[in-house]
Amino acid sequence: DQHSLLRNFLAGELHFTKLWLVCVALSGVDCSTMSFQQREVTFQAKDADLEYIKVFLN
Repeated sequence: DQHSLLRNFLAGELHFTKLWLVCVALSGVDCSTMSFQQREVTFQAKDADLEYIKVFLN
């Protein structure tokens, strides 16, 4: 279905955007100096990246 394909594409783009944003924001930052919130965002970005891959591989 065309709407499902578009929805999956947009979901993937959202996850990719989150990952990109975190990579840019955290480049060069030592994980041991990150706040809890920064580490949490990093883990969310990792999860978003995995979800992005699942959307396009399934």
